[in-house]
Amino acid sequence: MIDHRQSVKRGPAGRAKAGAAPSASSGIPGVRGPSHRVPAVRAQSRIEIVTIEAIAAGGDGVGRVDGMAAFIPRTAPHDVVEASLVSHGRFARGHITRMLTPSPSRVVPLCLHYTADACGGCQLQHLSEHAQLDAKARIVRDTLARIGKREVELPVVERSPNAWDYRQKLTLTLVRNSATRQWIGGLHPLGQADSVFALEECRITDPAIVRAWHAVRAASAWLPDAASVRITFRLVPDTDRVAITIAGGSHWKEWKTFAGRINMLGALWWISSANDRSELVAPQSSFQSTAVNFVQVNAAMAQSMHQHVFDAVMEFSPKHVVDAYAGTGELSLALSTRGVSVSAIEWDHAAVALLRSELPDGSAALAAPVEEVIERAMYDPVRPDVVVLNPPRVGVDAFVTSTLERQAKEGLRAIVYVSCDPATLARDLKRLPSWRIQSLRCFDMFPQTAHVETVCVLIPESP
Repeated sequence: MIDHRQSVKRGPAGRAKAGAAPSASSGIPGVRGPSHRVPAVRAQSRIEIVTIEAIAAGGDGVGRVDGMAAFIPRTAPHDVVEASLVSHGRFARGHITRMLTPSPSRVVPLCLHYTADACGGCQLQHLSEHAQLDAKARIVRDTLARIGKREVELPVVERSPNAWDYRQKLTLTLVRNSATRQWIGGLHPLGQADSVFALEECRITDPAIVRAWHAVRAASAWLPDAASVRITFRLVPDTDRVAITIAGGSHWKEWKTFAGRINMLGALWWISSANDRSELVAPQSSFQSTAVNFVQVNAAMAQSMHQHVFDAVMEFSPKHVVDAYAGTGELSLALSTRGVSVSAIEWDHAAVALLRSELPDGSAALAAPVEEVIERAMYDPVRPDVVVLNPPRVGVDAFVTSTLERQAKEGLRAIVYVSCDPATLARDLKRLPSWRIQSLRCFDMFPQTAHVETVCVLIPESP
């Protein structure tokens, strides 16, 4: 069973320990006072008055104390707070002990867990929509200047059509209490990756996934016998079904009983801890998993960004495009309908097999890491006019940027870089000194969080 009443903290051996009593509140919406979820003031801590100046990457508010940057979660620009700070050399981290002057940008967080459980899934629910968009624009601009040495104007951040109920993918952690054998399932409190609180709602997640979570919670007695498991929910595209992946446990004899109790189940995968291999256990009939694996977290915002990327590529009237980190190839297919030949690169073999069946003659799909084939793709079958990069959060391999850096003088007309992390985008731009930024546009793919997507169009510095 799932225990709905408490949080747990995993000790060194991964055993679950019952959490402490509910925390105290500071009386300001979205701000927590001292509690069991906030580190106690230690000998090296000190109390300071801090005026918050901005939101830093990651979502913490940042101010200065004696010239030192102080990072304080759940604060807003223009807050004046009393905070407990711990020095970490050239900067300090801390938490609010008392709100002195709240910022006019503050709003009441919608989700009960944001304040009551210090949920780490969102970082900015206490900010108005305008303040969130402004913070993300400044994060991108300041990160490009600090890391990438690129000075840019404050970029436009396109707002999401849906600020709530937009997430189509959610991963939760379940920990079994060693004494009661009950499961505690949910998300991690802010900055406490070894703790889990019991999740009742997630206001940024599609309600169908939340309903699926409630069904899983009711069927938890038939989960694999393990100390902990991770469960990922994904909406199956164009259906009202949810695909579920459960990771953990070396034996699972009761999966049929479990699956039978999830009435909105579209598919069920199990990743055994014994072999770390994903196995589709239900349904027993064939199931196309490729589209599910690449499901967009925010479909409406993703479609808007896709159109922007497509338009940015077509501005150069390309004859041939390299689509690196192509996923299921939505961009490649769209370009091919306009007569553009494409070399799509994607490491996922199932996605590439599907794409190969859909691409017309003259286009190709390569199943390989981008860094292994990018150099070949620049000449085979023909030189591209545009390269699209859409890497994961870690950014692109240094070999990719070194290859593209040489192409600035060899005929490549543009690079369209789609980034989900301003820091790795800035790092990669620093590796491309022969390319200048033609345009920069951001997309609020994850409202209520500090994450932001950026589309950066680069052209050669000296054509």
